[in-house]
Amino acid sequence: MPTLYHFSEEPAIEVFRPRTMPHRPEITIPLVWAIEAEREYMYLFPRDCPRVLLWPTPETTEADRDAFFHRSDARAVAYVEYAWLDRPRRSRTSTTRGCGSAGRP
Repeated sequence: MPTLYHFSEEPAIEVFRPRTMPHRPEITIPLVWAIEAEREYMYLFPRDCPRVLLWPTPETTEADRDAFFHRSDARAVAYVEYAWLDRPRRSRTSTTRGCGSAGRP
């Protein structure tokens, strides 16, 4: 079983409180969101920060790599809306490893 991580701008979460997501009405039950370490970079931004993340796949062409990754060997690139550029630089994101029983880390 993979280790899951929860990312938040709230440090020292003692109890995970499930919540609904207004922009995802098809998900009707409150949830706590977690992610595998392989994709942790998706959550290293403030929650509301508009962003696009890209990562290469075996189907990524050299033309796509040139256009979007600028020949970088990075495992992913993030594009952030210019008006938001300073906020991720100033924010701190806390990481909680795993989620135990009863919603406790």
